[in-house]
Amino acid sequence: MRQNNFKLFVLAIIFSLNCQAQIGAAFKNKLNAVKEKLSGKWEKTYELDTSGKEADMVVRVGDMDNFGYGWPDNFNPLSGQSTPEHQYPYYPEGNDPEGTDRIMVVSSFNYNNRFLGNDGYAGNTSRPANNPKPVTLNYDLKNIKLTAATIQVFLDDVQPMGFSSRFIVKLNGVRLDNFEKVINNFNQHGPIGKLVSVSILPEYLPLLKDGKLELFFDDPYTGAGDGFAIDFVRLLINPKNVENFGTVTGIVIDDATNKPIDGAIVNANGLVTINTDKDGKFTLTKVQSGLTTVSGAKMDYESASETFDLYSEQTKNISLRLKKKVESVSAIETQLKQKGKIALYGIYFDVAKATIKPESEKVLVELYQALKNGAYKKIIVSGHTDSDGEEAYNIDLSNKRAEAVKKWLVAKGLSQDVIVSIGYGESRPVAGNFSDEGKSQNRRVEVEIGE
Repeated sequence: MRQNNFKLFVLAIIFSLNCQAQIGAAFKNKLNAVKEKLSGKWEKTYELDTSGKEADMVVRVGDMDNFGYGWPDNFNPLSGQSTPEHQYPYYPEGNDPEGTDRIMVVSSFNYNNRFLGNDGYAGNTSRPANNPKPVTLNYDLKNIKLTAATIQVFLDDVQPMGFSSRFIVKLNGVRLDNFEKVINNFNQHGPIGKLVSVSILPEYLPLLKDGKLELFFDDPYTGAGDGFAIDFVRLLINPKNVENFGTVTGIVIDDATNKPIDGAIVNANGLVTINTDKDGKFTLTKVQSGLTTVSGAKMDYESASETFDLYSEQTKNISLRLKKKVESVSAIETQLKQKGKIALYGIYFDVAKATIKPESEKVLVELYQALKNGAYKKIIVSGHTDSDGEEAYNIDLSNKRAEAVKKWLVAKGLSQDVIVSIGYGESRPVAGNFSDEGKSQNRRVEVEIGE
């Protein structure tokens, strides 16, 4: 009986290896067939376009081939359409740039402890081959004056809604809040690809001046088994002729009173921003097609958003309901665990000083309790200002205010060896500084859990 079982075991292994070989051969044949159908520049793994048709400069890394499966007939990956579901696993070719055309699984997922479950990408790949990797674009601006930039990414199988993952997005090591907001509103199932276009706020443009863009996606916090992939990344320097765009109209409403909220900031992926009128209404025009997150925000309210696929020439109507903001220990703890950081607006200072006002006590106590409960090994407290005043002055003021919060937490009982304070001044906004509402959102203290 044991001998027969051993023979069956050996036959099963041989059968499995044969199947894998056949799948691999079929994949290569399919890939070669797709490559023959690809037109012109899409099959290149690097493209630099300075013709000025879409922007002063367009840089792309990664071939546009839908991970080797090709696009459906008449499909334009820049039009906002999502791909049909496709097969997996798939593997990069030798010439595919790092971070593209390969399955990656968030770094916090532990294969020995799958308490949150895992998707097919995670279940069919293994470490270290599926560790998240950055995508790097190199270019030379030459005589181009950098005034605006948009990043486009064709993302596949990102499932934060299904697996409770929370992605961070880093541009040259700096986290981009508006990009993270879009990614973490993905609501899909299965291996489906989507285009995401996100504008870079003016204050972050200096990160691109040196001719290198390193874009990195990961979830280092939740432990979710969420696998994902990137087909290509495009950087548009000074975009000027948006070819695929739609329109979003709507209204922003107070969730408790059902009354419209005037002066709320509404934006679509950071590409287009506007304030609501006295009736709470807004219209966003020339929004680049693709996965779109429209967010509404106003001081003393929790932000709200709606995410949807916006197709070329489509008009979408939505309503956003904002709830009054309530800070609590549990709310702070939840956001730190899910996002790794939190922006606090309930910490107040004397004008042009780093003296903490007495009315900040409630939020500070709740923050202290949340940090104590988390027993974190590294805590980063950062100060942020709006763009009023000189840059050097704002950096100095934000440094002093972050240090004041650190001293308060240490006096309360947290170890000073765990807490790092830093001031960024006006350099890391979460909203545009073109309105009073935007400036008020940029004046904040952030707490981030260090990796």
